[in-house]
Amino acid sequence: MKVLGITAGDPRLCASTPVGSSWVFPLTLNNRYVLAAQPGGVQFGIIVRRFDPSAPCSALLWGGFNYKPFRDEADPPDWRRINSLADLDSEPLQSEWIAGSAYELTRRRRSTFRRHNNEFLERLLTDDAFRAEWRRDSAAVDV
Repeated sequence: MKVLGITAGDPRLCASTPVGSSWVFPLTLNNRYVLAAQPGGVQFGIIVRRFDPSAPCSALLWGGFNYKPFRDEADPPDWRRINSLADLDSEPLQSEWIAGSAYELTRRRRSTFRRHNNEFLERLLTDDAFRAEWRRDSAAVDV
């Protein structure tokens, strides 16, 4: 989130826990998912600015679709699947995800889904100290 300039309370961000969706824990910027997991965490979806089958990261991307354009939009981004969040450690793929997310940030000033925002998830995404404390506390719990 830092690379995108997103901080806690940013009205363009929505970290939600929708019920009945085929995606869980979606991260929404403005009106589009930019990152989400499928139930069971076996597949993930990410936004990319434009899918290019000849790009170095194309082997990591599969499935997906082109987002439908909004009224004021001529060239919408694409949604693609990846097998693991670790794939985002690949510099070319990370760059594609950042470009798609950054594009989405330019389109609006506020997410229409903000009312569904989960403040706990938002803090995990945007607050390094909170995330470190949560990891420490979670590691200490014996289940």
